[in-house]
Amino acid sequence: MNILIYDELPLFIHGVICRWADLAPSVQVIPTHSEDEIWQAMSTEIPEVIILDVEYDQQKKLDLLLKLKLLNSAIPVLINLRRIDNINLVSFLEKGIAGVILKQMTCEEILQAVRWVGSNRIYLPGSCFIDEYLPREGNVSGVLRLLSHRQREILDLLAQGQSNKQICRRLGIAEGTVKNHLHALFRQLGVKNRTEAALKMSQVCS
Repeated sequence: MNILIYDELPLFIHGVICRWADLAPSVQVIPTHSEDEIWQAMSTEIPEVIILDVEYDQQKKLDLLLKLKLLNSAIPVLINLRRIDNINLVSFLEKGIAGVILKQMTCEEILQAVRWVGSNRIYLPGSCFIDEYLPREGNVSGVLRLLSHRQREILDLLAQGQSNKQICRRLGIAEGTVKNHLHALFRQLGVKNRTEAALKMSQVCS
């Protein structure tokens, strides 16, 4: 797995590289410290996940995020900062980020976040929930815009009353994969089971 990390200060990237060398030697870090270095790196190698520091110049980083998504919308982008309340999270979510990591997280937790978004799920720190940062009206429709294409397919079939096995056959994927997607969907929608998820879908579509 190739991970492109952008941070203007080298210390964070150096620490991650050193720790991941032991934790996950198969993970290759592509270090970049400027926007020019990002484009240079991506001209020769397409990363599977991007970690983007947004601690400073947040409008500039929003513009950079938009450019990255226009170049390749399939690459999950994690933003990195010290405190989640230091940014307008909704703006970054609407631009298509896959999640948030905090600089005080351990390298193990960051690796978990990378793997999480690499499997088409949204990652937020344990104390943070998408619902808290979306407008109170239309929360569910806001979350739906953040789902991957596969997650939306599964949610649509679930709302039609399809069982896990029926969803597997319809989409040609393993039952374990469906269960993993459903677990993530329930968390993102703030529901406990299939019935509640289907009810929320019907409220949005009605």
